[in-house]
Amino acid sequence: MNFPNRKNEYSQQFQVNSYDLNAADWSDIPDSEFKLMKDDSFVAGEFVWTGFDYLGEPTPFSQEAKSSYFGIVDLCGIPKDRFYIYRSYWRPEATTVHILPHWNWPDRVGKNVPVFVYTNGDSAELFLNGKSLGRRQKGVIAEKPENFARGKPATASSSQPDHAPSLANDAGRDSRWTAAAAGANQWWQVDLGETRSIRYLAIDFEREEKNSGYEVKVSTAAAAWQTVVTKATSRNPQWDGPTQIFHDVNVQGRYVRIEFTNMANGAWASIQEFAVYPQRAESAYSDVTYTYRLRWNDVVYEPGELKAVAYKNGQQIGEAVMRTAGKPATIRLTPDRKDLASTGDDLCYLLVEALDEQGTLCPLADNLVRFKVDGPAEIAAVGNGNPLSIEPFQTDYRKLFYGKAMLILRTKAGPAGKVRVSAESAGLAPADCLLMTQR
Repeated sequence: MNFPNRKNEYSQQFQVNSYDLNAADWSDIPDSEFKLMKDDSFVAGEFVWTGFDYLGEPTPFSQEAKSSYFGIVDLCGIPKDRFYIYRSYWRPEATTVHILPHWNWPDRVGKNVPVFVYTNGDSAELFLNGKSLGRRQKGVIAEKPENFARGKPATASSSQPDHAPSLANDAGRDSRWTAAAAGANQWWQVDLGETRSIRYLAIDFEREEKNSGYEVKVSTAAAAWQTVVTKATSRNPQWDGPTQIFHDVNVQGRYVRIEFTNMANGAWASIQEFAVYPQRAESAYSDVTYTYRLRWNDVVYEPGELKAVAYKNGQQIGEAVMRTAGKPATIRLTPDRKDLASTGDDLCYLLVEALDEQGTLCPLADNLVRFKVDGPAEIAAVGNGNPLSIEPFQTDYRKLFYGKAMLILRTKAGPAGKVRVSAESAGLAPADCLLMTQR
């Protein structure tokens, strides 16, 4: 699996990836905000938009979804994976050990499935089917592949004083090459010293990349240039936007050259860093995640059991286990409480889950579940947290979303009594739950 290299690079399933390396153009991932709070000690607190998903403003999939994707918990109040990174940072005194993603990937046996652990500890060791995959320590950034362009001779069509071509590949994000004048027909070039196999380009401009139209060309002898990238200017995103852009290529070359063909909004050609890699490299934007998460980026998937053992100051503080589930076999109903008030407005939230025969959550289950209520209560709403679901909220059924749904009951005003809730789905053992209402 490849991580998104830009925060606004989303999956094609119209869902936000649970690795939580995505953010809207005008926002940031949690880790970036945590660092800002740490660096700016005068700030009293942090406000997150939003705690819950909500109807409307379905960013980033505005045409496909009914609700936002911002929340720490979903539209039903079910915690997302990101809930646990906030908990681990906001509540350092409370033990948190959370593994992601789920461990049901039948199409990825023998392939890479990265694993993250969110914990209030400072380190953890990960085990797959009893075999250690190593211990990770917060603050240790994964090594990146060699940047062939770093420190190599660079030239340009022109340069402003104190903004020489060499400043675009010196590893300093606070320095830059800038053309002497605004407009197109400017270029920057680097000599890698020898012919290299080039697979990935990362370009960080001074201003938003949408303002730059350009071609990237490669040559083995500074002649007979081969165009490997062509990019036009854009008006999207409407507000701000990333300065970095990444290109997958597959070429042999010694000289790499970027020629600016168009510059929008009065921008001028200016590069903070131009990197040339032999393979895909993670964006520097994600470096901060290694301070607040523990990451195993190269886990070869095999079904079974993942276990994370977390430590703090050298002492074990807790562990978490994630298992591969079998086929869905039964339904489980878990109410937030069983004693309710017969006032006509008291609510009970029942978590609905599909489990296999061993009681493991089935994260891929999408079974249709039907509900029945007997006694002095009624269904107030049902949901599954899926922003793409157009099933009605006021009904007696719901499809599971990643193995879960939520049933909300409302008591009836009047006499107290027993409330029996049942859930049924074709091919699964049904579930029952007994509640009590009291005056």
